Amino acid sequence: MPRTSSLILKRLVFGFILLLAIAAGLLVFRTPEVKPATTSLQEFSAARAVKHVEAIAQYPHPMGSSQIDEVRDYIVAELVGMGIPPEVQETTVPDYFGTNSNEPVDVHNIFGVLPGANPTGSVVLAAHYDTVPPSPGANDDSSGVATLLETARSLRAAPPLRNDIIVLFTDAEEPGQFRYGASFFVAKYESMDDVRLVLNFEALGRTGPSIMFETAPGNSWLIEGLTQGAPDPVAFSFMSDLYRLVAEGGTDFAAFEEAGVNGLNFAYSFERTVYHSSLDNIESLDQRSLQHHGDCALNLARYFGDLDLDPAGSTTQGDSIYHSVAGLTTIRYPTPWGIPLVLIAGALLVWLAVLALRKGLIAAGDIVLSGAVFTAEIIAVTVVLTLAWWGVDEIHLAFGKVVEPTYKAHVLFVAFLVLAVAMMVALRALLHKQLGSLSIALGAILFWWMLALVAGFCLPGFNIILVWPLLFSLPPLGWVVLRKSGEDRSWGYLSLISVCAIVSVVLMTVPVYLSFQAMGTASPGFSGSPSFPIIGLSIFFWVMLLGLLLPHLEFLVDWRQRKVILGLAAIAVLCLIAGCIIPGVDMTSFGLSG
Repeated sequence: MPRTSSLILKRLVFGFILLLAIAAGLLVFRTPEVKPATTSLQEFSAARAVKHVEAIAQYPHPMGSSQIDEVRDYIVAELVGMGIPPEVQETTVPDYFGTNSNEPVDVHNIFGVLPGANPTGSVVLAAHYDTVPPSPGANDDSSGVATLLETARSLRAAPPLRNDIIVLFTDAEEPGQFRYGASFFVAKYESMDDVRLVLNFEALGRTGPSIMFETAPGNSWLIEGLTQGAPDPVAFSFMSDLYRLVAEGGTDFAAFEEAGVNGLNFAYSFERTVYHSSLDNIESLDQRSLQHHGDCALNLARYFGDLDLDPAGSTTQGDSIYHSVAGLTTIRYPTPWGIPLVLIAGALLVWLAVLALRKGLIAAGDIVLSGAVFTAEIIAVTVVLTLAWWGVDEIHLAFGKVVEPTYKAHVLFVAFLVLAVAMMVALRALLHKQLGSLSIALGAILFWWMLALVAGFCLPGFNIILVWPLLFSLPPLGWVVLRKSGEDRSWGYLSLISVCAIVSVVLMTVPVYLSFQAMGTASPGFSGSPSFPIIGLSIFFWVMLLGLLLPHLEFLVDWRQRKVILGLAAIAVLCLIAGCIIPGVDMTSFGLSG
């Protein structure tokens, strides 16, 4: 085969591998098919559970309203119909939303106990049944209520579990950080000392998988249970660390943690523009997300319901770092492994850098300069594109529109990702003669290592997405250093960079896309106003990934050619125009004032 034809084939193979790696990374976010209403009662059926959502989410029902009384009566009647004696806790709290002319309002928790055959403790399944004033709350959190009701029905259709199962429906979850209902439950429930864990179910969007997004220290036994008990679990330790950093106490889970009870916090959060708005109605509910909620609730209730909870309740068993991969498995290992892995990566990096210095391939000053350049680059690109995204949001809002996430936001997202590539390629073309490809690659890897080291002490849950791409960036670097060849076009080099790129892309696709879906689009209902988009976090991860991949992507094309930079810029502009042409959602549709 002629040399040119062989190179074209290799480039096509490498490009196809990269596309497959992106697809594999996104597979983790798939949702299960809905089980029909004719499914056995011992299995969870979203087609049955959605009937509860239809009954509950007809109107907004904030704490203290007459509508929430109707919802409470419905839940109580459903528990009675299942043969589960309901208990109602009542307390009085401030009128947070002004539904009672700012006079104190009564709030009510509802719970029922499914007695265990030989209990070693209790497992709480929790969801709240109040909403914010504008929202019918089909997703937040009627989906959680429906999950618990259908789960309870399935548990009742089977022999009793070993441990007690408590289905808890809390009131007054929505007011800020107060969590009145859950706090009252943990303070007044007579058998609180027997509660070993809580499984809390929330919704921050309208679709997507049920992600286990928060757990507390001492979680090894819980993560083990999640991976063994739940079908197709979706969980990322970096997400738990990040959530607890920026939004600790954001759900009823916090009330249990403050009482010394650990657990697992679940939510689906994709397409969050409907969140806390009138658009959170039954039409917005994705039954596949409800099905995943239910699969997790029922299977984990059975797993922990039959577990000996006496030793499991101890927090001395340590923490785990974990990451679901491609919908196939969940990687997990003890948190104390994190720092040694970072140090191993650092030792290998130093060895390769010293070897390159001795061979005269780089200069020490170039490595330092490249590291500084990449640090400045990642900050600048992230800030610029975050402000640009915010500007796009604000322009839409000025015209009374919201960037709708299904099509419009995705096209705009692609535009910003391609624009990031164009900016980074342009900078590398500018610096190539001064620093060289090897120094530029080392600078990005050095930044990765320093970030991984800091995160190892402050945010250990990030270890998997930081350390493993870092480790897999070293073999191609070693190939170049040992062979003194930066222009290798062999099948051997292609195989090596393909394997290493797959690992980085599969792992980093998760934070790039999850940050965009969960936090990147404006949510007009959040706190009653358009929120500043946190698209910057997604861009930050994307630019970091590019720092590792761009040296390998030179296999595809010579990035130093001006036509490549102009082509990328053209693609970004076309996507930006397309994204602006696609209609947004009218602001008045959200039912918000002001």
